[in-house]
Amino acid sequence: MHIEEYAGKVGLEDLREMASVVAADPERSGRHNRLVDLSNAELDLSSDDVLRFALLMRTEKHRSTGWHAFAVGSATVFSMVRMLSYWARVSERCRIFRSRDEAERWLEVNSAGRPALVPSMSVA
Repeated sequence: MHIEEYAGKVGLEDLREMASVVAADPERSGRHNRLVDLSNAELDLSSDDVLRFALLMRTEKHRSTGWHAFAVGSATVFSMVRMLSYWARVSERCRIFRSRDEAERWLEVNSAGRPALVPSMSVA
């Protein structure tokens, strides 16, 4: 499982930078499940930014066929993640939760035969 943690104001460049780091990680597999913890983050994104990031996530280098669980702390972030999952075409493998504990439990249930843990990364 791959874990990303974000805190404070997070913009498009922060997300792009993290995506580049993840894509370059030799331990990463396109099948890894992802936990993205945005519960302490404030997304500073326009709808165009969300679309731009979603299009990036659809490219071969960044694509994932694993499960995606997002922990969010506000209705605004929930809405942005929902748009992102739809435009990135991962909505059928994505769930959004109000707490990290819920997201982790859901991934445990849905991750039978998952690849090994990839070290977590943070943006603050």
